[in-house]
Amino acid sequence: MGDYHINRVPEGWQLIKQGATRPSKRALTKGRLIQETERFLRGKDAVLIIHNEDGTTVEQTYQAGKVVPRQWAKWQESESANDKGEA
Repeated sequence: MGDYHINRVPEGWQLIKQGATRPSKRALTKGRLIQETERFLRGKDAVLIIHNEDGTTVEQTYQAGKVVPRQWAKWQESESANDKGEA
């Protein structure tokens, strides 16, 4: 099991395993990265810690070999609207 963090970087957003030097995934938007993270973590036991742009923790989600969507749907809707310029 490992801890993964979604956080803001100058190029967009990254998913990085705690202690790693290189990100596992990158995306321009948080919503897109969350979608990619769902697929990436499927079947893995991991703790996912999602951060806001300022670095504060939004949610810590335990993955027990499956995707636990909780707040992800809200973020996807919000990010999708932002991507389209609706927010």
